[in-house]
Amino acid sequence: MRTTCQSISLLVWLVGLFAIQACKPGVPRDYIQPDEMEEIIYDFHLGQAVVMTERDALQNYDRRLAFLQVLEKHGITEAEFDSSLVYYYSHAYRMKDIYQHVNDRLEKQAVALGATSGELSKYAQASLTGDTANIWNGRQAVVLMPVAPYNRMDFCIDADSSFKKGDSFLLNMNSNFVYQSGTKDATAYVMVEYDKDSIGCFTSNIYMSGLTQLRIPANHDMDIKRIKGFIYLDQGSETNSTLKLLFISDLQLVRFHSQSVDSVEVAVSSAADSLAVPPSSQDTLMKERALEKKHLPHPAISPKRRPVD
Repeated sequence: MRTTCQSISLLVWLVGLFAIQACKPGVPRDYIQPDEMEEIIYDFHLGQAVVMTERDALQNYDRRLAFLQVLEKHGITEAEFDSSLVYYYSHAYRMKDIYQHVNDRLEKQAVALGATSGELSKYAQASLTGDTANIWNGRQAVVLMPVAPYNRMDFCIDADSSFKKGDSFLLNMNSNFVYQSGTKDATAYVMVEYDKDSIGCFTSNIYMSGLTQLRIPANHDMDIKRIKGFIYLDQGSETNSTLKLLFISDLQLVRFHSQSVDSVEVAVSSAADSLAVPPSSQDTLMKERALEKKHLPHPAISPKRRPVD
């Protein structure tokens, strides 16, 4: 009897679960469905990569042409795409999921083609306790779009015992704009809080896809309490609903202890000193050369010839 009751309870639970899933709201049929929107953005991303290799004067025109060709490939009109984009912007979490899938596909393609992270790979395996360490503890990737709250990513890193006076930092990231049209404008902002209520603020504007770096110089006089900041995507003065996405990936905040810089300077100084001649050796060398000159025979001076008549 107990077994029968347990089976009935399990069946009721499964039926309720399926009912909840069936009632989960999806994208209305009037709009482009997520799978197809993913394909459109993926194809447009590939076409835009080709356009970026051309001259600036042609980029806006060819980017527009590439977008229209993608819509034609999928049998979608520009009006249908624009209305669907308005829906996805008002349900930004759906757009975020779509572009996350797009990015996963692009990363797999890049790895298959043998792509490397370049500058970023130098610090990927750095120890947290070494002189050079990647101390980033947040999300490695984020999608930003010009719709609050998805137009900003905040971060905060509290200092611990591994932080030292004189530490400097380097914020690294890969930025990838996917824009149908409009001005690309994002900002990376870092604020360092020191003791005695002192702060240091540093910013870097992001106008194009590629590697973005923001350097935070060392402060040898004060201890660091925390480092915080944000990455913000500005919509600008344009209010149209064209496709505008910024994908940030490979986020790093690299810390450099000042002693690692000092050790390099000491090594260079020691090498230079080893090549220099000590003062005592210089005096001995000068005396030896003077003695040699004293015993060298003077060159014979030939008498002047009288002119022949």
